[in-house]
Amino acid sequence: APVSSPPAISSSNGSQTADLSRKRGVEDALASLIPGLGTTSSDANKRHRSDASSVDPNKVTKKLWIPSDRNPGYNYVGLLIGPGGSKQRELVAQSGGDVKISIRGRGSNSKDGAGTAGAPGGGVPGAPEEPLHVLLEGSAECVAKAEGLVRTLLEDSEAADKEKARQLGSLTGSGGGGVGG
Repeated sequence: APVSSPPAISSSNGSQTADLSRKRGVEDALASLIPGLGTTSSDANKRHRSDASSVDPNKVTKKLWIPSDRNPGYNYVGLLIGPGGSKQRELVAQSGGDVKISIRGRGSNSKDGAGTAGAPGGGVPGAPEEPLHVLLEGSAECVAKAEGLVRTLLEDSEAADKEKARQLGSLTGSGGGGVGG
């Protein structure tokens, strides 16, 4: 059973913000210790939205950890996004449309570099302190479908290789012959 903490007391110096920050840190640490642990509570959605009062209780959030530690040189971000975002849009469509698929964490942003390791996250969800992961947000049914599709790409190297080959084929096939030099 989840342990509830005492209610935060708001003051002018922002102690409620500090309490929420500590709580998020504990939740994120727990999630990083248990790979594949997804959150389905509306509290997780509140972290990623500026207006927590507009959170739909029928929406769920799930994190899928990307196994970049098992395959350090593999470009999972490119695999999941595809050329021009085509794979990401395809995954959303195949999942039913009511899901947002985001890639967050260390290495998800081209601005993530060695120089930003000590920099604060600035309140950006999935800031570089977290391991690389896919964040799924949407209706429970669409999130479940998206989870299955994404897991297939992340865990089945044969399926991932076929998808990469398909993406490369679409690039070379649509790029025209002999362009560039």
